[in-house]
Amino acid sequence: MLTRPLPIKILLHVVPEMTIDVIEFLVENSYDRQISLKQLEAPSTKDFLHILEFLYKQIDPRFSLGANVAEDVPLIFKRLKYPR
Repeated sequence: MLTRPLPIKILLHVVPEMTIDVIEFLVENSYDRQISLKQLEAPSTKDFLHILEFLYKQIDPRFSLGANVAEDVPLIFKRLKYPR
């Protein structure tokens, strides 16, 4: 676990690469919506939840976000042991 922030030079290089990796994963795994770098830089709540649900379904295909997203989302991250 990092104990200090990453230098800006590293962030400027790594974050775009990681964003592209996420887009590639979504596309290769039949994500059902269009996605762009710009969307992932500042996703809307709706886009974030849809991506989160899609990614979690890769682990548990039966998963579906319930009506109470405010409770569901923290539980998802807790199950994933995030943050460590």
